[in-house]
Amino acid sequence: MDYYKTSLHIHTKEDPRDSHIIRYSYKDLIKTLAEKGFSIISITNHDSIFYNKNLARTAEENNILLIPGIEMTIEGVHILGYNLDREDVFDKKGNYKIKKLEDIEKIKREDNLIIPAHVFYGFHSINNKLFEHCHLFDALEFSFFYTDNILSKIPNKKAIRAAERYNMPLIGTSDVHDKRILNETYTKIKCNLDNHPLNSKKNIKSVIRAIKNAKNKDIGINSRDLKKPIEIITNPLSNMFYFRKFTVASLSGFLGFFKH
Repeated sequence: MDYYKTSLHIHTKEDPRDSHIIRYSYKDLIKTLAEKGFSIISITNHDSIFYNKNLARTAEENNILLIPGIEMTIEGVHILGYNLDREDVFDKKGNYKIKKLEDIEKIKREDNLIIPAHVFYGFHSINNKLFEHCHLFDALEFSFFYTDNILSKIPNKKAIRAAERYNMPLIGTSDVHDKRILNETYTKIKCNLDNHPLNSKKNIKSVIRAIKNAKNKDIGINSRDLKKPIEIITNPLSNMFYFRKFTVASLSGFLGFFKH
């Protein structure tokens, strides 16, 4: 089995909620991801499963496996879903079928993956509701959003402790709205992929299985331990970049509050 550089929380200009703060299209992004050596990605636009044959073909042409993804909003909480069907999530009018966090149980399958986004980061995060609903999730997210400042590291430290408590894997992501941070936090996943075709259901299931089968002890964070099936590579943001993104995220979250 080989390690594959993976980014599973990405937004593009096609995002129905955050398009006003994103400057690149999915084609631009996929090209950049390929240049930076990513092999597995998921575009997780808000409240929309942005996936089609043309998109998968573009990824394939750049030697990238694309997993269908979405960042759902359920009870005001952002939840990442992977390899979900549109009919799992939306009715014929495009409204959410999933009204409450408990409803996630209805869409869980062996071949999909459900992860709470930016777990303990306040606005639109699950925060302490995680302890009541942890059975609904397959992994927790380790977020890029921190600096060398001790206080900024607290949310991720809480996520690490929760993952240890419930023996859950962690996945490192950069919640990408800006291509400059693609390499700040990502995950290397050890799994088997067939190259012809790369974008196949079999390969998607292989990645999801690798994550679901991982236990907390199997996760490394900058450990350089080649025996770990999942390795998170992460670097702190600069203070200037952090506070600029904090301002944008706060404004976007505030405006988004009135949309849901």
